[in-house]
Amino acid sequence: MAIFIENKKPISVPDIMLFLKDRHFSSINKTTVYRQLKFLLDKQVITGIEIAGSKHYQLSHQHPWGILFCTKCQNVIPLKEEFKMPTIKNKYNFKINHFSLLFFGLCEECQSDTIIK
Repeated sequence: MAIFIENKKPISVPDIMLFLKDRHFSSINKTTVYRQLKFLLDKQVITGIEIAGSKHYQLSHQHPWGILFCTKCQNVIPLKEEFKMPTIKNKYNFKINHFSLLFFGLCEECQSDTIIK
């Protein structure tokens, strides 16, 4: 759970493995990580989101408003602002259990790199 609390953005399995290795838990294998992720997903403690073909995980209450993904440097930036969404439930009689909002583009740093070149 510490990895989800310490990271302020969604994380992938390679990120989790690196986190464990840095904390001297290198004996834990990917199978164990996936088994624990499944358990946490089933208990709705974490949620998963597909970002550029890779599954990322976050605490269920983190970043409910969306994510910015830089297509150049692969940086993941959680949105902190709440978006005013239309009342989908009333308009379409649709009960939303979960949603994700993912924007693809260039972060500020990569935009600067592009302008300089």
